[in-house]
Amino acid sequence: MHSLRDKFLTLGLTQKILIKSKNKMILINKNHSSRIVSVEAKKHFLNNVKKDKKLGKMEPIVEKFGALWISCFETRHEANQKIVPITNRVRILEDDATEIEEYLWEEFMNSKQNIYQLHLNLIEYFHSNQMVNSDACIIFLNRTFEGWWKQQVNRVKRGVIKNSCHLMQNCSDSTCLCLIQPEFVEKAFQLAIAKIFLLNSLNKIYKFDDNFQMLQPTIEKFLSNAIILHKIRLINELKLNDLYQIDYENALIPLLIEDKYSTIEEMVSTNEKTLYAFVDVCNNLCNDNTNFKKVAESFKMKKCHNFSGSKVAKYAVNCLKKINKSNLVTAMYPGIIFQLKLNQLRFLINNRYNQSDLISFEGWTELLTSLVGDNENLIYQLFLEVINYHKDVLTGFHFSKIYGDKYISRLPASAQALYQNNIELIKMDYENKIFQLKNPNTEKFYWPENLKIEDLELINSKESFNNMLDYFEKNEPDVIGLDCEWKPSFGTEDLIDDEDLKAKNQRPDTLQIATRNKVFVIDSRDLVDLLDENEMDRFAKLILFSEKMLKLGYDFDQDSKKLYHSFKKFKHVFFEFSENVININQVISDLEKNWSLFETNGKNLKTKGLSKLTESCFGKPLDKSECMSNWQNRPLRKSQIRYACLDAYILIEIHDFIQRRIKELNIEYDYTSKSSFL
Repeated sequence: MHSLRDKFLTLGLTQKILIKSKNKMILINKNHSSRIVSVEAKKHFLNNVKKDKKLGKMEPIVEKFGALWISCFETRHEANQKIVPITNRVRILEDDATEIEEYLWEEFMNSKQNIYQLHLNLIEYFHSNQMVNSDACIIFLNRTFEGWWKQQVNRVKRGVIKNSCHLMQNCSDSTCLCLIQPEFVEKAFQLAIAKIFLLNSLNKIYKFDDNFQMLQPTIEKFLSNAIILHKIRLINELKLNDLYQIDYENALIPLLIEDKYSTIEEMVSTNEKTLYAFVDVCNNLCNDNTNFKKVAESFKMKKCHNFSGSKVAKYAVNCLKKINKSNLVTAMYPGIIFQLKLNQLRFLINNRYNQSDLISFEGWTELLTSLVGDNENLIYQLFLEVINYHKDVLTGFHFSKIYGDKYISRLPASAQALYQNNIELIKMDYENKIFQLKNPNTEKFYWPENLKIEDLELINSKESFNNMLDYFEKNEPDVIGLDCEWKPSFGTEDLIDDEDLKAKNQRPDTLQIATRNKVFVIDSRDLVDLLDENEMDRFAKLILFSEKMLKLGYDFDQDSKKLYHSFKKFKHVFFEFSENVININQVISDLEKNWSLFETNGKNLKTKGLSKLTESCFGKPLDKSECMSNWQNRPLRKSQIRYACLDAYILIEIHDFIQRRIKELNIEYDYTSKSSFL
């Protein structure tokens, strides 16, 4: 057998395959395990059924169902055949599943004995007697009955069944399908705790939670002996959290260590109290002093890669999101907040050292100081990352001027030595080096010749807003470029518990509108609250919904969603504005399928991203160093305003470039007409 197994594994077969030999069937699956199913299994099963005198009237259905089930594993599954998953490891052909289901439904419908008694006796029989893939067999049998039962309930509710006894209330007929006698409930519960995977399904039918008093002795006996995970499942299903206490830490932490998040989700998703208990466990794990390796060792387990503060915190937040309670994190779970912020801090620091062109020193510093606030542990982690991990004494000294020197003394000895050995040299030229960090050379980046600094205007008052509208009314520009900026949220926007702040954070922090001669940066986060109805209507008429000018954007869908929250007055027609914004990236993508717009000169030019597209058009990339910046800080820095203006203005220049190339290449394509909008 092993040689045959090794032969197929050597050939690289990774699916489950049944190989028939003289009198055996060998199942090879992707886990490289093998299972032997005797060809005589069906004959052996049928002989046992004949010998079992206790079956009585159940013998025909047991015999037929068992034979059909075994037949599912007698033929090889072809690659193109549809299969039905029963468990993670057992699958049967769709045709086989349909045949068995149709047979069982007919038996359930025509049964002369109490249908619940039949159901439970079938489960009990296949639980007590050996069967091929026994658990899968029981699951399939019970799943089929539950499907039939639900249909009968729905038929009664819809009035389809009027004179039938199926599941009708207050019936005294002992053979009626609606009569669930107490002994059936107790038997169903015994089967549910013997096969815990049946608990949820059987509870739907037999209503264990409504029969707690009767079942209480059995429940307490089970809870005194069962493993912790089975205890949690029972307490979850019957909502017994207030009656029975569970040590959730000892139950759930081993699952976190082993990265069994799907098992946890299955356990906590059906019971809100258990979900909160799980989040409490995560919150305790996520405090700033937790050593996750030592936690794993305390459970005599090896720490897996995903057992970390970051992973645990994210999973806890995801669980709360499923019940729309993620806003509770900020107020109730400081450990989780700490880990989320620590993850953001590490992301920002690694981004600065690995992709400095995407984040300016000043923008980076603003984001970090806003993130850590006055949390001493986060401030220490900032020094640890900068000095200990990235060996950057200059930046460490810069932060010590903000937060003081006390965090230096808490660093590892090697980091303290590095700092002390270099600090005097750093101090001698500190001002000059920090100036260079704040004012890097920008000659390698593109800046349009026609765009002057005096043409950039910040709109942050009602007066300047109305002056901007006057400009549009007077000049009637033929084309505008649109762009928005907002502070990166790192996926924590749902955690805000202040509804007014959450509403504001749904808006963009700035809206840029560029014309050929002037660029406006609107302080849209706060200004829209100050505008009256007439000003909003005028803005909509002259800009948002004006048909006189072409509106350009770059991957504008997300910007449009943000703007929607700024101008909710027009929400019923806002889609018209969104649809009329031409996405330059879509235009480029469409044209490049058939034509070469760029003179490559042997270079492999890239057009993904606005900066790369600008380089392909004009030979230099855009300066994206303010891309990741705190756009909520006021006043905005000059470099932020320059960046914001350029992102909108460059769209007009790229549009003009495309128009020139269309003429040069004689391309018959007008993306500026409504019929050609992409």
